[in-house]
Amino acid sequence: DPRFIAALPQAPGGAAIFAGGGLADVAIPTMIQAGTLDETTPLEPEAITPFAELPSPSYLVIVAGAGHFSFSDMCALVAVLGLSVEEFDDGCGPDNLPAADVHAIANRYAVAFLERFVTKNADHDAELAAGAATPAAVELEVK
Repeated sequence: DPRFIAALPQAPGGAAIFAGGGLADVAIPTMIQAGTLDETTPLEPEAITPFAELPSPSYLVIVAGAGHFSFSDMCALVAVLGLSVEEFDDGCGPDNLPAADVHAIANRYAVAFLERFVTKNADHDAELAAGAATPAAVELEVK
């Protein structure tokens, strides 16, 4: 679809369905953001395998300690509504990196990626480069 300029799936689900066919034909820059503790859409096969099949330019941001809901506002909603964290522990539990930290990391890389490929602003290229310095909780893969 020519309307798409870039893709930024966070804690993606269903990507494994397309593994082995179709992802190599993606014609737009793609950044996958995923967490090491995601039980709903596990890092492998939902992020690592699709990333391996995507053409360049592609990025994989792996956040140590992030679960599925870490990338959303679900953890804050759970607290506001007084719901049981156990029902939403895939990102909101005590073993997870705090959601605010995950959001800061996700935003850092999303802004750099979108600035580069949507607005064509190269000011953030250093953050997206292979071998770039990353926060302790982040593994960045670039191709």
